[in-house]
Amino acid sequence: MKKKKTKIVNSLKLGILLFGISLLLWNCEKESETIPQSQPSISLKKVKKQFYASFNREAFSTLPSPQWENAKVFYDTTGNPYLEIPFQTINSQDIEKGTSVSFDRLIAFSKGNTIALNVIHYFGTDIANNYVDFKEISHTELYNFSGFVSTYDLNKNVIDIKRYNNGIDINQKLSIKDKSKNEDLFAKVNEDTWEYTETTCTRGCWYWEYESGRIEVISCSAWSCTTTTYTGSRSSGGSGNGGGTSTSYNTHKETKCTDGYTRNTDSDGKCVKIPPQIFNELTGKADCVYKKLEGNDLRNKTIKRFDGDSTPENLVIKLGDISNSNVAGETDYGIGTDTVTITLDNDYMDNSPSLFAALTILHEAIHADIYRKIKTTSGIYYNSATSRWELPNGSEANFPTLFDYYDNYPINPHHNYMADYYRSAIDQGLKDYASSNGLSFSNQLYKDLAWAGLQGTNAWNNMYADPVFNKNEQNRIKNDIQNFIKSGNNECY
Repeated sequence: MKKKKTKIVNSLKLGILLFGISLLLWNCEKESETIPQSQPSISLKKVKKQFYASFNREAFSTLPSPQWENAKVFYDTTGNPYLEIPFQTINSQDIEKGTSVSFDRLIAFSKGNTIALNVIHYFGTDIANNYVDFKEISHTELYNFSGFVSTYDLNKNVIDIKRYNNGIDINQKLSIKDKSKNEDLFAKVNEDTWEYTETTCTRGCWYWEYESGRIEVISCSAWSCTTTTYTGSRSSGGSGNGGGTSTSYNTHKETKCTDGYTRNTDSDGKCVKIPPQIFNELTGKADCVYKKLEGNDLRNKTIKRFDGDSTPENLVIKLGDISNSNVAGETDYGIGTDTVTITLDNDYMDNSPSLFAALTILHEAIHADIYRKIKTTSGIYYNSATSRWELPNGSEANFPTLFDYYDNYPINPHHNYMADYYRSAIDQGLKDYASSNGLSFSNQLYKDLAWAGLQGTNAWNNMYADPVFNKNEQNRIKNDIQNFIKSGNNECY
């Protein structure tokens, strides 16, 4: 059934097409939380009112509406808060394919008793060779950003233009000019100057949006393009015609790389991606158990898969104090990052038998590995139209069974999938850990422990056809697990 007909505006930057995809993921015991920042002394409601009263839509004809829900608080060099509100969504997958990127933000800051508004345009260059996390940079913290930052008032009058090389202002006087496609873009320029060009193309499209979330484009208008030219003097540093850099201001090593990147040991000192790795931050008893699991087959089929260049994901495993007293471990999939983090509760790791610590590590490792396989092969998204977690088209060929679990159990697909297909592997993993460390328990205990964390799943609720017997077995298993947890401290050494 067709849902609605809408007009949209697409924006195409030379070298990269930016589009937004909202990606949400699940966590083992809780969803990944966004920690709210301290509230600024700037009212977003007042910012909206002032923006709509003063913004020159005709001058900024290519800009979409601000994404007010994504406003973020930053602090200037004096510690005063200000807001940056994005106009576009930055998609990391598209950035990886491009050589340059452009985006805009509305900046709002207090000026006496009033609010001052400006539009900041970021034009990042050479992004293929020097990675920047564009979602994290701000007007006051550019990290290792290379490119141009232009500040406009709400009528698109230029207030300031700066060029940066790896986060360092080159302190060069610049000029900027917009040219339409009808102007001569290749007119001769002064030989004492350099030029750097940026082309933006927009068009309007009509499309159908279906209940499933799929979009079918019906027709689009012709592209309308504008080229912005940045001009500087060769004598004052810098270079043009594509933006080569001058050694007079090559200061890579004076700025920090964003998370997941490190400085090259070569002379250029650029930020390069750290190869995916496993970061073991465990200590004490938990670290003892983790290391004794190194030869475990289930561990090697889950945690070990994060090691090397075959996956874009890093894995961090660490200790922490989990607020829910019934939770021994949790997995955070790191929305928008390249890192999956497993946190093991300090109290459970020290004050329960080592077999339970091993169980917790293996359970969370399965969560992490399922996510790793989905992300590296298919991806996953939340369909707001159906209120379900869904794998995109084509994923069913990669994970036909798991695909069904996302379809049938959208609230908790992982635990339902694990309850049906991983309990025997957990059972065997616990037996292997025990036998390799001189421990011995009943086969029934291994089977019971494999249910830990999987209560409430379809398999748990329908263990047996007889509802009375099913309930009795559930109570027996829960009691066995709790009694075992309390039976002794972690004896690993």
